[in-house]
Amino acid sequence: MENPTTQAGGTVPAVVSSGGSAQVDYRKLAQRKWGRRAEWITGKGPFAVLAHCRVLTVTLWTSLEKAQAAKKGIDDCACGGMCHKDHEIINLSSPNVKAQPRPRDERTEP
Repeated sequence: MENPTTQAGGTVPAVVSSGGSAQVDYRKLAQRKWGRRAEWITGKGPFAVLAHCRVLTVTLWTSLEKAQAAKKGIDDCACGGMCHKDHEIINLSSPNVKAQPRPRDERTEP
């Protein structure tokens, strides 16, 4: 596990002890990172699927594959009433590296 003091842009995530080994509480980390803006945060795991459409929502997943499947579902069927397909995956265990780039908005970018 990476040094928890380097998580999420320098913030220290909540660390819980599980049988003598420290584990990062990714829900608490997500709450610190997006809590003021997010309508809701749910799930477990280091892979966050963010939907930036009408309101910000965050779902956490235990694997990249599960997060990609969740993102594909909302990309294909929309995340809600005012969806404009502004969805991304962020790996909270490596906060400066996005697991999948955000799609370009053709309305504002060439």
